Amino acid sequence: MNASNLHRPLFLLLFLVFTHAQQVCADDVKIGVDMQKRLGIVTMPLEERQVSHSSPMFATVLDPSPLVTLFSDRRIARLTLVNARTEAARTKSLNKNGNAISTKDMEAAGLTAAVARERLLSLNQRIMLEWGPAVGKMDEAEQTRIVAALVDGKAALLRVDASAGHGLTETEFVRLRLADGETLEARVLGPARSADTYLQSAGIIALVEQDRVLPLSAGLMLNAATKAEQQRGVFVPETALLYMGGQISVYVATGQESFVQHILTNYQPAADGLLVKAGLKAGDLVVTSGAAILYSTATPQEGED
Repeated sequence: MNASNLHRPLFLLLFLVFTHAQQVCADDVKIGVDMQKRLGIVTMPLEERQVSHSSPMFATVLDPSPLVTLFSDRRIARLTLVNARTEAARTKSLNKNGNAISTKDMEAAGLTAAVARERLLSLNQRIMLEWGPAVGKMDEAEQTRIVAALVDGKAALLRVDASAGHGLTETEFVRLRLADGETLEARVLGPARSADTYLQSAGIIALVEQDRVLPLSAGLMLNAATKAEQQRGVFVPETALLYMGGQISVYVATGQESFVQHILTNYQPAADGLLVKAGLKAGDLVVTSGAAILYSTATPQEGED
């Protein structure tokens, strides 16, 4: 048997598909029931599901020394500014009420206060630029508490990233998994100021605090995830999914002999498929076998008008 005879059954099958398939619109197609059986086209009704979802992330323990030093420098700068302003006010009063202080000394005290003010402003801006607005706007009491915990080893700062930044903007807490299986909860302080170019992740800064010394050394990398949330939708099995042109779609039966292609936009990964949260509903019949044949039937072939 030559090669042309071997491929003849395939050509006949494709001919029958295009002969018995009537294109309704760009993504719609009709195929008779008998032809569906011959092609092995199978449908399945969708079921509603509720799944626990958490976005996978990666956490890196940060060296707290730079932030602790900046907090300390800012506290000193505040005290220096208070003292400089007090001295400037005193010399101004003495100069005005009897020239006990020369104008030159009064102006020097005023200049010292101005320099102290600029020094504090510079430190505030540096903290916000390097660690983010949420860290920069902490009040002094919270700063003191966090610094003490960091120094005692009962707190740790972390940078948390996710692939393409998925899940970072919506979360307030992150779960950390240690090597021994223990989990810790970290509070998100705010967005990081530099991106991870490899993961294309904007990153967030988080703080974990415990009443014991934590086994979290600077540079340690941990698996992390958002807190699990219950998500509802319809489950679409992997066998029903078509990956074409950077999009994911399914074929839904709109009648006994008609099918329409539906592009999925609101979904999340689930075991062996996707949880679709909008666009499909429970009871919809999706094609779980033969979707690729329907796609080739509904798509104009090369050379067709």
